[in-house]
Amino acid sequence: MFARNPRRGPRGVTMQFRLGSHARRAVLLATGVLGCATASVRSASISTSQASLAGPAHRRGSTSGAEVVGVEDAHRTIELPLRQLKTAHIVLPVVIGGRAPMSFILDTGASMSVITPQTRDALGYSPQAGLAVEGRGAGGTITNVKLLVLERLEIGPRTYRKHAVAVADLSHLEEKLEAPIAGILGRNFLARHKVEIDFSTGMIRLHPEGSNLEQGEMSGRRLERVPFTEFESAPLIRVQVKLNDKHTVPAVLDLGAGRSVMNWEAAKRVGVSRKSKGVKPSKEPLLGADNKPISTASYRFARLALGATTFAQPEVFLADLPVFRTLGIADGPAMVFGIDMLRDRVIIIDYAKQTVHISQPLSPTITAVR
Repeated sequence: MFARNPRRGPRGVTMQFRLGSHARRAVLLATGVLGCATASVRSASISTSQASLAGPAHRRGSTSGAEVVGVEDAHRTIELPLRQLKTAHIVLPVVIGGRAPMSFILDTGASMSVITPQTRDALGYSPQAGLAVEGRGAGGTITNVKLLVLERLEIGPRTYRKHAVAVADLSHLEEKLEAPIAGILGRNFLARHKVEIDFSTGMIRLHPEGSNLEQGEMSGRRLERVPFTEFESAPLIRVQVKLNDKHTVPAVLDLGAGRSVMNWEAAKRVGVSRKSKGVKPSKEPLLGADNKPISTASYRFARLALGATTFAQPEVFLADLPVFRTLGIADGPAMVFGIDMLRDRVIIIDYAKQTVHISQPLSPTITAVR
């Protein structure tokens, strides 16, 4: 997830620890336009029960693991109005511990959910609670990142128990987004659903994982099927993008990225360099989760294609993001495929079947929030 400075831009955090089926895999806490950062514990064999995943201070003896996330009303669909920040980031209202709803960013580019230190404190957790991890940001080290297990959170009519989160400071990103953010909902939450975002009606729906949706067509609109895989280094959505009908570019599908970013190697494959006509150096750099800037340029390509879905003359940021190396794709063409490509369409993400369904462009009716 990225935030440009001072309005928009990449972000991410990777962690390696034992969490369900993703033991020993890097957990990327965000790739997109709010920053790019990684974090890893020194030992990959540490379990959640060893991680001091303590509850609130008055229950500090609890060390419940997060290998299983309980869900009440698991067969109900959550239907909410689609609310977006001015940077296009999607926010969902999350209730934790019976408190007032807090705004969390929906982020497919984060393999784990995140809460801020302020959210942790408001929930009554001790600052010492959790598993300490080391972090590396786009330009340096991120400190004071810890792992916790939340006892309970609610979204719409559904309740989730034992949900693992990382505690990380997002204050500088919150400032650039111009809205209070309590945390991020990442893959370890989203993958429990079929995620439907309908920009035409301004709705987001979190369907039960096993629900049967008529995904080939919705309201008379054709949805194109795009299969995806996951990166070996982190369980994030990996798709293949066709650039100018010629070159295939591996990309991470990141709805936490306000802007799409492609590396210079991908641009080079279609004859675009820093000196090419039409390449515009950005006046303001992207801002990483470590609050360090990343210089970029922008360029309008002739055409992008994701499966049978096409995107005419998209303007894309150009930068060699450190997250590409984290994902193992830095030595060739690489891309963060952000929400700017999708915000006038319907998209359904089926994690269980590793399939994305995307419509052709629609007329958006979204609600902006500040």
